[in-house]
Amino acid sequence: LRTLLPGALRWDEARNVSGAERGLRARWSLDLARQTGRLLPRFSAGEERIHGQEGDSADARRSRLWTAGLGVRPSGALSFRSSYGVRRDEAVTAGGLGVTKARTLDGGVTARAGAAFSADAAFSRRRVARETGDESADLAQLVLTGGLPRGGLTSELRYDVTQLREPTLSRTLVPVAPGTGSYDAYGNALLGGGYELVTATGDPSTRSRATIQLRVDAAPGRVAPLGAKRSAWRAFGGSSTLRLETLSTLPLGRAERAFDFGAYLDPAATIRGNLTARQSLDWAPLGSRLDAHAEVGTSRDVNGEVAGLRSRGRGSDGRLRVRAPMPLRLRASATADLSRNEQSSLRLDGQGDYSSIVRGRGYELEISRVLGSAWTLSVLSRHRRDVDLSHGGYQDAWSVGPTARCATERLRFDGRVSYGRLDVFGPYAPAGRYLVAPPGGRIDYDLQSEVRMAERLSLSLDVNGARVERGPLTYVGRLELRSSF
Repeated sequence: LRTLLPGALRWDEARNVSGAERGLRARWSLDLARQTGRLLPRFSAGEERIHGQEGDSADARRSRLWTAGLGVRPSGALSFRSSYGVRRDEAVTAGGLGVTKARTLDGGVTARAGAAFSADAAFSRRRVARETGDESADLAQLVLTGGLPRGGLTSELRYDVTQLREPTLSRTLVPVAPGTGSYDAYGNALLGGGYELVTATGDPSTRSRATIQLRVDAAPGRVAPLGAKRSAWRAFGGSSTLRLETLSTLPLGRAERAFDFGAYLDPAATIRGNLTARQSLDWAPLGSRLDAHAEVGTSRDVNGEVAGLRSRGRGSDGRLRVRAPMPLRLRASATADLSRNEQSSLRLDGQGDYSSIVRGRGYELEISRVLGSAWTLSVLSRHRRDVDLSHGGYQDAWSVGPTARCATERLRFDGRVSYGRLDVFGPYAPAGRYLVAPPGGRIDYDLQSEVRMAERLSLSLDVNGARVERGPLTYVGRLELRSSF
């Protein structure tokens, strides 16, 4: 048996006698496992007993568990694993004997094909029986990667679902006196809107957190052999990304839910969820200082954090950036972007909904010049206009100012000052607007610096602030001296 399943048996016992108090803490464990060969069986068992522990709410506790598993490794590139375990917890209190029994089933597979492909999938199912009710948790994970590192084509797929039991955080819009409050009836930030947002913590509940991400990167220029003839297609590159993040009350880790894609953003069960898809295209000719970057994207979000209120949103955007050299060793970077967003908030008590469509466009121009090997000076100007198509108003913002950057072995500096103005014309009240910037002229400044005075000693200073027209100067500063040993 020792040759087939090498393992160890451990025993630990501690007794405490202090006056009228008598304490006992004893535990033993047995671990048997085989690490080589095609069949990899394993077995573990253990028990722990606690009696008369000072400060414990229970008079005595006892835990017993065992786990049996089997792994199969047909080759060095492929392996399977599975296990089943049972745990029983007993607690003796003034109210009697409390028993909790949990059963856990785990499984997984791992596959490799050199450095070009790898796959790892795992799942776990846990069922807990308590006197207050049964609980369940279903976890799943999948990671697929393809393509050589730094190769011309790489891809990745990640799927991860965790199910946790945590206190319920409830947010409710509560009506207040007319003319007061910070929100309106649909959760939009509005001074005097008649509602306030109240947050409370409730009983624990089971929720699922899911993350799904698919990424494909293509860069033919990275794999051009030495001395190869230049070709136009090697100047192009691109990236495709799809990402989903959600927090739901549904058990998304179960097999019947894993492939039900409508469940991940189910309006009735999703607390908050977001789906984004982006496609980018880069053009950078070899040996040239001219490059371009184009990107388009779409998004969808669902929010049900506020009780009695459901919010949905859809959006799409596009961006084009071109960087090119100029005379006098200057370099220009111009960016233009367009966006369109639809947002709606629905009250479940029948009072109706609030929706809006916002279309925006923005422009950015930066003229920079490199001084020496570390410093870069530039002038940055921005302009953006967002039009509320549902109500007829629009918001216009622009800013311009100098920036300075430095990066050496001992000094890191990034500072900028800008003067701008924000104006609102007509009824501009898009749904879901939570941050309201004050209109008028303003001066913004931002400074981030770090000086490494010695090998293990550094000093950093960060300051950012703003002065709004007819308003006081506001700023936030942080000074930090750090030493590592």
